Amino acid sequence: MALFNNKEFEALQAENAELQEKIDYLEERLSDSISSHQVKKIRDIYNKYLDELEEEIAALKNRPHNERGAGRKHKATPEQREYIISLFSQGISQNKIARMMTEQTGGTWNKTTIRNIIIAGKN
Repeated sequence: MALFNNKEFEALQAENAELQEKIDYLEERLSDSISSHQVKKIRDIYNKYLDELEEEIAALKNRPHNERGAGRKHKATPEQREYIISLFSQGISQNKIARMMTEQTGGTWNKTTIRNIIIAGKN
């Protein structure tokens, strides 16, 4: 007595052929994929590149803002700016600070200059 008839046998052979095709396909895909060692190597290269970029960013941040000295120059020195901000925090008006700075330095100080220094000091 036969275990399978011809139709059942043919159906099993067809299913076997489909499964073999799937196995072949998956083996091909697996051979195309990269190993964990290769993934680690790629990750190390990527991290090294990120470190280099971070160093370059840090170097760019530390670079002087205006290497050629172009553009409008600051009217006040850092000490004068601190002094102006301290006067303003004591409640002295911008007009009065401008007059005081004009008297002290001999240059012309405008209340708008004082206001800009105060605003920049808050940032």
